[in-house]
Amino acid sequence: MEPEKDAPEYQLEEDEQEGFVDPENLEDAQIVGDYDEDDEAPPEDDESVLDEEEAPGGSGLETVDMEEAEFDTGPDDALNVLEAHSDAALSVAWHPTDHTLLASGGCDDRGFLWKITGTGPDASVEKIELAGHTDTVAQVAFSVDGGLLATAGLDGKALIWDSMGNKKSQLEGPAEGLEFVRWHPRGPVLLAGSEDYSAWMWNANTGACMQVFTGHSGSVNCGTFTPDGKAVITGSVDGTLRLWDPRSGACTFTVQGHPYHEGALTCVEVNAEGSVVISGSEDKSARLVNVASGKAKGSLLGHEDSVECVGFCKQLPLAATGSMDGNAMIWDLQTLSVRGTLEHEGAGVIRLAWHPTTPLVYTACLDGRLRIWDSRSGKCERVLGGHRAGIQDLALRSDGALVVTAADDNTVRLFPSNV
Repeated sequence: MEPEKDAPEYQLEEDEQEGFVDPENLEDAQIVGDYDEDDEAPPEDDESVLDEEEAPGGSGLETVDMEEAEFDTGPDDALNVLEAHSDAALSVAWHPTDHTLLASGGCDDRGFLWKITGTGPDASVEKIELAGHTDTVAQVAFSVDGGLLATAGLDGKALIWDSMGNKKSQLEGPAEGLEFVRWHPRGPVLLAGSEDYSAWMWNANTGACMQVFTGHSGSVNCGTFTPDGKAVITGSVDGTLRLWDPRSGACTFTVQGHPYHEGALTCVEVNAEGSVVISGSEDKSARLVNVASGKAKGSLLGHEDSVECVGFCKQLPLAATGSMDGNAMIWDLQTLSVRGTLEHEGAGVIRLAWHPTTPLVYTACLDGRLRIWDSRSGKCERVLGGHRAGIQDLALRSDGALVVTAADDNTVRLFPSNV
């Protein structure tokens, strides 16, 4: 691969300094949390810990047995098929500024960094294997400026790579597998949730642990930073949503019980203003929470199975939810009413994404198809086939021109995003 130009630096504004550490001085920052052998660990006896197959939420990975399902998605609409994984591909991510770079991770314990110039038969495709994990790579994510790439493993480690595929650091601490990773919106700080009931925050440049967030009583399988970077939000199999102060590690509030979820949380997202969180749950609902007060402010009811994915529209006051019941729903956030139901012929909806500049919704489904919907009319504008097993993840390129998917057929595919 050719070296990239220097990525733009992201700095905190002066009035934001008190809300978080300065990314430019992370090496001098105080490590305000640690986790050692004296800290309380999750129970390990067979009576108090459920097997992954029995535990609510499990590993969060909705893989299907390819031998038990027949897939006929019609013609292969993919512009390119990227084949390197020897087991199911679970996660994909685009570089935020270099439109030729993307990453993938899978059940073969490997990640890959791909450089793709052009599309179709004439495309130039290069790949670099990101080796070092000893269990499934559950998620991959580029930092906001694109300078770093994180791979999160069920081996409990997050590995940090530069945009050329060189390993920079190894982030350790969690006693069990990592469920998700998210980057701070201003600098090289990584958040991860673990099956050991904790969430961790590291300086990705040095590998130093900056904070450990403890308090959940179940796997921390979803979470994020608020857009200003001044708060951390986590969701857990224990059915609670927690907001944390990243400097002190203190839990600012916990949302639980009526009128909130009655089952394991599966996903969370924050709106662009940082004022509202939407969460999905195995209890078949999505809920809205006010970030400032920690109060549940609305329920989105209508699904008949676990809600696996949620997201806010960037152009209109709309949200979308996707469920294992085979439907996605578009919600009017002003009235909390259903704007439209997007039917997927009974196959579970695992991931969704909004287009960055238009009110189009993209859904990834266990029937192996990618669908594009107009959220205003509820019309399915396009169905894209090619995968021969369920899709596990999708990502839109930052300019909205291409969609990449990862699936249980071990492949990563690039599709057109236009309708």
